[in-house]
Amino acid sequence: MRYYTHIAFALFIYILIMFIQGMTISPLGVFFAGWISVLPDIIERFIGEHRTLGHSIFWTAPLGLVALFNLEIGIALVVGFLSHILLDCCNTHASPLLYPLHKDGFGCFNKSRRIRTGTIAEKGVLIFIISLLITVLLFMTPLYHIIGFDQMLGDVFARNNTPPETTHHLKCDVNLNLRADDAKNKNITVDIINETRYQVLITDMEVEG
Repeated sequence: MRYYTHIAFALFIYILIMFIQGMTISPLGVFFAGWISVLPDIIERFIGEHRTLGHSIFWTAPLGLVALFNLEIGIALVVGFLSHILLDCCNTHASPLLYPLHKDGFGCFNKSRRIRTGTIAEKGVLIFIISLLITVLLFMTPLYHIIGFDQMLGDVFARNNTPPETTHHLKCDVNLNLRADDAKNKNITVDIINETRYQVLITDMEVEG
């Protein structure tokens, strides 16, 4: 992958993680995330070999130690480095993640489906990454509220969380034990006051003359 694709992907992953975690994004963190994303290729230019030591995942150990002193910079370094070797796993040459223990490259998909450096496919990946980055940045700016995306998402979640309307049918069994002291017929009426209270009215039936 070209350096600009690595930088764009590293910035997207770094800013997304910081945004989700609610952490402050400083220019220094953005700088280190972008710079470290091309470090593997810089290392291998000095040693004169490609896809060897610079693409080893073991670099994350010393880079991660920086987080003990500065969490934001440590995250930027690890994310920038891992984003590079992750993208290169989608490249035709793959990445030797376990170098020098295992020198063969690890690749995603079949080799025929991987992305060749400098091709139209890589440019398509770059455009997709940039679009994702712009989307995340949009959520972080007041423009997100001006456009009304927050209201749109709020309406969507409100509709999804609204319980469906249900009709409750009250069914109850009432046992009445009545004793009539006279021979008159009785009219019994049961009125429902609420879910727990009922009113029973017993009146004499009028006898037609």
